[in-house]
Amino acid sequence: MSKKFIILSLFLMAILSTRLLWSQIAAPVEIYKVEKVPIEQKTPFLAIVESLRSGVIASSIEGMVTHYEVKIGDHVKKGQVIARLRDSVLKLQLKSGEAQIKEITERHLQALRHLERTKKLFKQEAVPQKELDDAQSAATILESQLIQAKTQVQIIQADIEKKIIKAPFDGQIVEELTQIGEWLTLGGQAARIVDLSSVYMRINLPERYVRFLKVGESVSIKVPSLPKNKYEGKVASIVESGDRSARTFPVRVLVKNDGKLKAAMSARVALPVGEAKKSLVVHKDALLQKGKEISVYVAEKGIVRFQKIEIGDSHGETVEVLNGLKEGDEVVVKGNERLRPGQAVRIVSSTK
Repeated sequence: MSKKFIILSLFLMAILSTRLLWSQIAAPVEIYKVEKVPIEQKTPFLAIVESLRSGVIASSIEGMVTHYEVKIGDHVKKGQVIARLRDSVLKLQLKSGEAQIKEITERHLQALRHLERTKKLFKQEAVPQKELDDAQSAATILESQLIQAKTQVQIIQADIEKKIIKAPFDGQIVEELTQIGEWLTLGGQAARIVDLSSVYMRINLPERYVRFLKVGESVSIKVPSLPKNKYEGKVASIVESGDRSARTFPVRVLVKNDGKLKAAMSARVALPVGEAKKSLVVHKDALLQKGKEISVYVAEKGIVRFQKIEIGDSHGETVEVLNGLKEGDEVVVKGNERLRPGQAVRIVSSTK
């Protein structure tokens, strides 16, 4: 026997021994037992995307527009300036009012000092009662004038603040309704704003299905113009006054916007249409996807096998199984990414 043959034989034996040893090592895994659970029967309904809030930004005072600081498409924050009205006359009135306050304040302080001196003299019987009364009356009148002057200044300051038209909430400017040089009356429109940070999906639900729906229930949504995006929402309201002729009831589903949902888009919202029925479900962590095929590893007597399955709708952490598994099957949910068919496994825990 040649030396090369002996070396080759030893090398092959080493490989075989390694493979045998590897096959005897049981990989630790966590499994999920396939079960039947009650699942609502759902059907997709046509919905229209609506903004969370929308409105016209109006002026609370009249005046000529001197600055217009937004344009269509701008995203603005609550309190951001939309437009400014001419306030030069009000600022002159404010300056005059502040000067008046300063003058009256000084006179009021002098009157108070005079009153204190008069009180002391009155106690010493150095002045008559009338002089004390006159000093008290003068101080009171000036105090009243000071209050009126301060109130007038506050009114002017409030009117100056009203000359600045601001955004009432975060949103996007979708329409410009005035321009520089235009005179706005009280309530005059400056811009239209919409809030799309979240949106409503509005559905007109036939009356026969209303009884299956509850406020706060989570629902899944698909938008035809965004085929790769999946959305989840919650039923925000079910209006109890419906359309008599169509026998439908308005339902609104609140959805967090990822920046891609626009008002007036169409969507499909899956809503319950019947009593819950029991269906097979498997945990989402068990799913292995390759292209369009979905598979799982099923553990049987310490060995795993690769099993292709067909799935239906998602339900939280689980997904409905339409074909490929049966109730009681134990599928791997943790450690499955490192497995291969026929590999030995050791179950360390079970998830439900």
